[in-house]
Amino acid sequence: MGATKEGKAYWKAYRERPENKEKSKVYRAAHREERRAYNVMHREEIAIQKRVYYLAHQEKIKTYRKTYNATHREERAAFDRLHKYNLSKMAFDALLESQGGVCAICGKAMNGRRLSVDHCHVKNHIRGLLCLKCNAALGYVDENIPILEHMIDYLRRDNSGGENGLQVGGILGG
Repeated sequence: MGATKEGKAYWKAYRERPENKEKSKVYRAAHREERRAYNVMHREEIAIQKRVYYLAHQEKIKTYRKTYNATHREERAAFDRLHKYNLSKMAFDALLESQGGVCAICGKAMNGRRLSVDHCHVKNHIRGLLCLKCNAALGYVDENIPILEHMIDYLRRDNSGGENGLQVGGILGG
């Protein structure tokens, strides 16, 4: 037997009252260890209950998650940056502004797309904000400077009409 809309509204309003919020907070703090012990003792049972619920409501849950993620994209990104890189929203915005709102490597504006936080894996510090392509390019070469230098030499040699190149014919050569 489900709760009525009026009943749900009543209990929501009840929980929102300041005095009841404080009571609830005190109650939860007092019973925290008891709940943890219960959860440890009944871990498998709880996991089964969660799985059964998920399977019974799978489409509803997927729709909710998709909607939530779409409407809270920036909040989720800010949360992820804070926990992954210890980079606050204010610090991210300052870094973005210092780069003029563009990728630190190619200088292209993102036009609604988000820039990725580039960080040094060795020194564990943030270097800047990169577009998806530039961030992926660094990742593909494992941030290896000699490889990047060889790539640059290769492109320069080819663009200067190097003698080792074969003429491309057919579809690519035109």
